[in-house]
Amino acid sequence: MLDNSIVEKIRNNISKKIVNGEKKAIVGYSGGSDSRFLVEILSTIVKDPQKNLVICHINYGLRNLESDKDQQLVKKICNSLNLNLEIKKCSLSKELKGIQEKARKIRMDFFSDLSTKYNTNYCFLGHNINDQIETIMQNIIRGTGVKGLSGMKYTNSIYFNKKKLILSRPLLDLRKKFIEEYCTKNNLEFCVDSSNKKNIYNRNLLRNKIIPEIEKINPQFVEAISNLSKNVNNLDENVEAQKKRIIKDYKSLINEEKFLGRNHHEMINNVITNKSNSENLPGDITIRSTGKSIFLESKLNNKSENYKIFLPIPGEIFLPSGEKITSKIIIKPKNLKLVNKNYIYISSKYIDKKLFIRNRINGDKMHPFGTEKNIRVKKLLSDNKVSIKSNYPLLCSENEIIWLIGLRQSNKSVVLKTEKKVIELLVSKNSV
Repeated sequence: MLDNSIVEKIRNNISKKIVNGEKKAIVGYSGGSDSRFLVEILSTIVKDPQKNLVICHINYGLRNLESDKDQQLVKKICNSLNLNLEIKKCSLSKELKGIQEKARKIRMDFFSDLSTKYNTNYCFLGHNINDQIETIMQNIIRGTGVKGLSGMKYTNSIYFNKKKLILSRPLLDLRKKFIEEYCTKNNLEFCVDSSNKKNIYNRNLLRNKIIPEIEKINPQFVEAISNLSKNVNNLDENVEAQKKRIIKDYKSLINEEKFLGRNHHEMINNVITNKSNSENLPGDITIRSTGKSIFLESKLNNKSENYKIFLPIPGEIFLPSGEKITSKIIIKPKNLKLVNKNYIYISSKYIDKKLFIRNRINGDKMHPFGTEKNIRVKKLLSDNKVSIKSNYPLLCSENEIIWLIGLRQSNKSVVLKTEKKVIELLVSKNSV
């Protein structure tokens, strides 16, 4: 029996639509230990596997009788488990060059055809942690950037023949040795590919010679490279999250629909990853980085600039002017009386709301604390001897102006005595 923690970890790497039987899963099954283990674990985790699993096997004919024996074993196992099996037979035995790429195309064609036939995009592969390390090592040897260090993802989407396929690799944290030992101990019959022992392929050379030699220097080499991959993937996810937010902000700044092509997405990525300080986007919008904050600017009448910067709670951002705004969550504040105009508390009801800083625009109004009605921001600035032509920053939440920064706080944002936690906001000059 598998340890419950391993089962749960694998389950968490699988879409709930698959686990609950809402969508069918196409499962690649070569006959080896990895795919045999994958079929076993999915048969356990997925609801009604006889109905919702589509096992697929490709006989490339590369190893003659051995390939046929693999096919026979796959058929035998699927029959014993009463699983739906699709087999594709072809011949690559006479091909000399680019055999790996040709095999991949055949695989993707097969997945694509089955995806249409069974009305599902989900395809499962049995890659393990050793496969991951070999992939990353191959990328390094060829020459790669950060993207190549991320290796394979637990789940990623690709488009093949204009068809979206969602590739899932739930075994990516498991060692090959663990999988083989589990299969042997639990009498899960599997094939051994004799060609894996031949070092004529770069991957085999890495697997059989190079990586074992490196493990003599660092026995935890596999785990070390795996952790590197996860860190890079986390970086990728953060970049994607920032990009989505920036695109959303971009759309809110323009009054018409503008198409962002692949080159525009690359421009945004370059600013996020500090490869560029600024890039020009359609609609006279500039994305700019101060090194610590990223914001969007829009030229208005060639005189002033528009910007919008989201404020994390807790966290910090930098304004185009160079000033830093820091936010903290304070539990049971003792003293709510502040005399510093650049230092305020606001109500805890804003903790789960999206706060952002933007410049003043014509028609802005706010309801300052201590007044009975809305007042034009333009008048508040004028009363405080601030030029109405300035790009004065406002802290906002949705359609509400919370703070005319350094001048006036809104009535709704004032902290009540009964609140157990508050948001602390501090404006300070950039010392850099």
